[in-house]
Amino acid sequence: MGERLKMTLSLLPAGGAVVAAAAVLFEARRGGFNSMMGFPLVFAAVVSAVFLVAPFVGRRSSRAPASGLLALAALLAWGGVWSHQAFFEREREALDRQGREAFADQRVESIPYTRALNPPDPGPGTLPLDARQTLVNVWATWCSPCVEEMPLLERFWQMHRDSGVTLVGVTRLSNPDGAGRTEELARLERFLIDRGVSYPILIVDDDVYARFQPRRLPTSLWLQDGKVQDYRVTVDGTRELLKAIEARLASGHASGTASPHGGLP
Repeated sequence: MGERLKMTLSLLPAGGAVVAAAAVLFEARRGGFNSMMGFPLVFAAVVSAVFLVAPFVGRRSSRAPASGLLALAALLAWGGVWSHQAFFEREREALDRQGREAFADQRVESIPYTRALNPPDPGPGTLPLDARQTLVNVWATWCSPCVEEMPLLERFWQMHRDSGVTLVGVTRLSNPDGAGRTEELARLERFLIDRGVSYPILIVDDDVYARFQPRRLPTSLWLQDGKVQDYRVTVDGTRELLKAIEARLASGHASGTASPHGGLP
């Protein structure tokens, strides 16, 4: 085995680490770490193992060409990324379906809140939803995908705020009753200002937060007259939901019911 090939094979274990890092970044962007992280990381571990044993295989048999090892490693890496994407999409679709089924026979006629921002309201108060078209976005400051989609939501708000559509973000404080509540509220206000968020934000208690059943953040619900018409999780789900709502608004449909397959008709 040539020295150049030996050097190449000795550096290849880093490839597994790259795959693992890419999987971590992908999952963080999509909405937080969960059990799905196991799939790409297992693939990454296999790739690393192949890279690590490759020099020893090469020493024992000259019939183990480096090109074959590289092809196997590339195939495993591709399989890891593809499997992760496929599992992610199936999980997202399942969570969307579960959310729609959970709200099939329920009405959300109001949102009680402890404090509101944009415009500020020291609360407590209640936002009625029984005669509104409302997009409810459940989020948290620590959720990077939630922050990523804020420009999309702000754009939607600016375009449709005067057309009878309400957009409201729903979040909660990590320490609602503790001594640090005032400081946390100040940080939240600065957080929204820094990101140019002008749509209404409701701070709710844990019971109200759980009522929207956020199976994964961010979670978005489209309500018409208090009836949940659609339920989506992750940034991709919010993006799809916004497109569906805008298409209906553009076609002049102000109301409607969910389609038989879930989502807007």
